[in-house]
Amino acid sequence: MYQRNYELLYAKIRQYLLPAVMMKLALQLGNVVDTILVGNILGTDAMSAVGLSMPVLSMVQIPAVFLGNGGSVFAGILLGRRQKQEAKTVFTVSFIITLTCNLLFAASSFFITKPLANFLTKGSSMESDVASCIFIFLLGSPVMCMGVFLTRFFSTDSHPKLASTYYIVSNMLNLFFDVLFLNYAGLGVKGSALSTLFGFGLGLVITCFYVKSSKRMLSFSLVKPSPDLLKSIASTGMPHLSSISLTMVRGFVLNGIILAILGEAGIAIFTICNNTHLILKMFVGGIMESFPYVVGVLYGDRDFGGIRAGVRKIFSYAIPITVILMFALFIFTRNLSILFGIRDRGLQDEVILVLRIYVFSIPLQLWNYFAMQFYGAVEKSRVASLVSAMGEGIALILVAYVCIMTDRIMGGSGYAGFGAAFILAELLSIIVFTVYVWCRHPGQGLLLISDEREESCLDLTIRLCTEDAVAMAREIQDFCEQHGVLRTKAVKIAMAAEEMAVNAAIYGGDSSVWMDVYLLISDASESMDESGRTVLLRLRDNGIPFDPTAYEYDDSGSDYCIHGIDLIKKASKSITYVRALDLNNTTITV
Repeated sequence: MYQRNYELLYAKIRQYLLPAVMMKLALQLGNVVDTILVGNILGTDAMSAVGLSMPVLSMVQIPAVFLGNGGSVFAGILLGRRQKQEAKTVFTVSFIITLTCNLLFAASSFFITKPLANFLTKGSSMESDVASCIFIFLLGSPVMCMGVFLTRFFSTDSHPKLASTYYIVSNMLNLFFDVLFLNYAGLGVKGSALSTLFGFGLGLVITCFYVKSSKRMLSFSLVKPSPDLLKSIASTGMPHLSSISLTMVRGFVLNGIILAILGEAGIAIFTICNNTHLILKMFVGGIMESFPYVVGVLYGDRDFGGIRAGVRKIFSYAIPITVILMFALFIFTRNLSILFGIRDRGLQDEVILVLRIYVFSIPLQLWNYFAMQFYGAVEKSRVASLVSAMGEGIALILVAYVCIMTDRIMGGSGYAGFGAAFILAELLSIIVFTVYVWCRHPGQGLLLISDEREESCLDLTIRLCTEDAVAMAREIQDFCEQHGVLRTKAVKIAMAAEEMAVNAAIYGGDSSVWMDVYLLISDASESMDESGRTVLLRLRDNGIPFDPTAYEYDDSGSDYCIHGIDLIKKASKSITYVRALDLNNTTITV
């Protein structure tokens, strides 16, 4: 008897994992190195000015992050459901709205730059530098943010390596212009913002490879979107909207609190903490962000067993890396402060104090980051939004002021309380969303997906060869007859499974090794036979793209001639196909 081995799923996770980590590494490393260069070349005050302008960069990225993540994950769900036209509409609508919003940001740059700079700096000496960064971020937002948007759809549409390539190329260009503008052109803090604009603008050339790709499923569609479709895009993207919006709000509010209580030195330390968070996101965030694209398709296909297996696999990668990062950060804290250009010994000691407390928040961040990505991918947007709202802003804003002031009342400098605030904020986030899940979804477990395996289902994996295909067909026929399916229908579904498996083994190419087979027998009303049972067969393989719904039998002597597919089409009630996760996904109802 065959069992499911999840090898296809694990291979897809590995395929998406490295590009996602490289994409996150390239994106965040560029930001971190950018800050390091500013701190070492221009000084601590300039680094603080860059840190103060970051909430505005988060603000202009809101449409790209909201619709890029929400649209791409929902498009993956639709592809899992074989709804290709709807997935194209999601891509088109998301693209148009994102571009329109960023054009409005660009137009507003001439009017809101000075008020924003004054609000962020409270009229300090850093106002001029902050204003120059804000103006460039706003004016260049259509160029800087459309790449962020498009890469999300690259990953959903079986092009994860192209997404990581975009970030690698863009950040290499960003760092090149950093050195050029800061070290040689003498443009000051303005040069840092310009290097980001030029790097990500020129990196958009990478999108040409996606446009020309023969494997892509998504393209522009002129079909008018339904209100339900727009609502689903917004619902799926809501956790990401909450996350990026509260990152912006957190920056505005905490910058004000820290500047008022701890001064410009506190802003420098907060900037280092934020960049340390970016370093963690390069690895842990990259791992977790690779998962929603896979989960979205599995969820659309109702492959709950695959989702659970994927969760276990993703944590088997994330936990060891988290432990290593914690030890490294704890040991090399002083080196990190020096790396960011902190030369004052007293300020270094404060950085060490904050970061060595902060390090204990990392395991809590891991779980919160997973929860935000996962719940959004399985259409539990309220839970995901709650997690992101608490983890990215509300919790830290609530506890930061209290912790800093408590530390100062007890005779401290306030920095120990600042470090403790990160731990308490993550812990508060976990407590709030766990209580919410238990109260709103009792008995469903933390993953909030079906815990009950359907009674009449067969879930297995075979190696693609003739012997396994024949044995699998026999097992399917026996299973159907044992569950009350008429023998004629049992024979048809077994024949269909065997034919598809043999064809994949013969014509699938060198990559065609495994096939997942899922058989569901239910009492649904459609396609019932005299026994009152509906039989649905779902097949997934990693061979070359092959759409059985588009295949026409050719008896002219061609080497690629599959007469059995024509018979399956005549014998079945329906066949649907989609190429998702770079896998052939076929559903047959007999």
